[in-house]
Amino acid sequence: MFTIVKKRKPYLQLLIIPLVVAILGFVDVHAGYAVYASDNHVGVIKKTEKVQQALDQLLKEKSTEMGQEVFVDTSIDYKRVWLNGNELTDVTDIKEKLEQELTFKTSATAVYVNGKKEFLLANQSDAKKLINTIKDQYTEGTEKKTEIIEQIDFEDVEALVDEVQTVKNSLEKVLQGSKSTTFYTVKSGDTLSGIASKHNVTLEQIQELNPEVNGLIKIGQKIDINKAKPLINVQSSYTKEENKVIPFKAIVNKTAKLALGESKLAQQGRNGEKTLEYEIIKINGVKTSTKVVKETVIKQPVNKITETGNGKLLKPTSGYVSSEFGHRWGRSHNGIDIANNYGAGVYAAAAGKVIRAGWGSGYGKIIAIQHSDGKITRYAHLSSMSVSYGTWVERGELIGKVGTSGRTTGPNLHFEVILNEDFKDPQRYI
Repeated sequence: MFTIVKKRKPYLQLLIIPLVVAILGFVDVHAGYAVYASDNHVGVIKKTEKVQQALDQLLKEKSTEMGQEVFVDTSIDYKRVWLNGNELTDVTDIKEKLEQELTFKTSATAVYVNGKKEFLLANQSDAKKLINTIKDQYTEGTEKKTEIIEQIDFEDVEALVDEVQTVKNSLEKVLQGSKSTTFYTVKSGDTLSGIASKHNVTLEQIQELNPEVNGLIKIGQKIDINKAKPLINVQSSYTKEENKVIPFKAIVNKTAKLALGESKLAQQGRNGEKTLEYEIIKINGVKTSTKVVKETVIKQPVNKITETGNGKLLKPTSGYVSSEFGHRWGRSHNGIDIANNYGAGVYAAAAGKVIRAGWGSGYGKIIAIQHSDGKITRYAHLSSMSVSYGTWVERGELIGKVGTSGRTTGPNLHFEVILNEDFKDPQRYI
């Protein structure tokens, strides 16, 4: 069995080749690509390279604007289509539509405040700059310590380009914060400036929130004192030294050395001095607390001491009471006997006028003194007298000496106190 193979005529091949070339040329001239971004029609182009060029230009511009790399998070698709007339889309229009339809992203740093995402910045450098700028808002240069009250955390993320904020915009958001609705009820004596100061707002803010006030307020009126609560709060502390006077104390000592109503400065008072070191706490620049953390005494105060009479009489001589006031040996003893050495000094029990100085029978040599409070004191059995009738004597002044004159069993001073013509027990007054 034989198979006969027929050879094609060469001239048929010569006819087919040009025909194919012509058809392909026709298709190339009349075919294009429909461009889609995120399934949305963008336009029609002849060559896909033009779309890539437009995209590259967009990414370059946005990366330059951001200062860091920007990428596309959506796909670009092409569909082969026949071209009918002038339906090709201009490359500029393609670029504009790509910008509208594509999702542009970049790397960013999310800033969390107490666990809640509040800001998106380009990078950690900007995030740290934001925090430091917030601190600087309330730093005067004298702070010992400045810190953010809230918990601040950073996280590196991918974010939409339009969502990434600048440090400046983020700072405005921090300072503006959120507002709280608060009303203050006017009380007697209130002023607008006083209300503003009390609630740490400015007078201008109160006037802006309450345009109807016009400077006039009435008791019971409600004033809107809404104020922004910053998203981030800064606590700063610093120390301050201040010299303070330590006032001296005035001490009064009662003494029998002075008569009732009589006083004498025993020690001059002098103020002391100390240095106080305060720790002052501020939140967002407003002072919230002050406490003393150190106290250094530079000079101790000297107390002022005044001695004043307690109404008691001065014991006229030293020694012991050898005979009490009252009845003895069947008769009344109108005073006390103070035994002492012969010639020992006898002193005025209180200031007064000498109304008797001489001999008094059994009293021997005797002196009587009239005092301003009505009392009369008598001093008997003296060996000598240093004052005379009519003399004014001071409390504690020497008026005589212990002796044995008159009726006595030995050297002693017989001392009497008379009030309203009644003899009193001298020991109740000395």
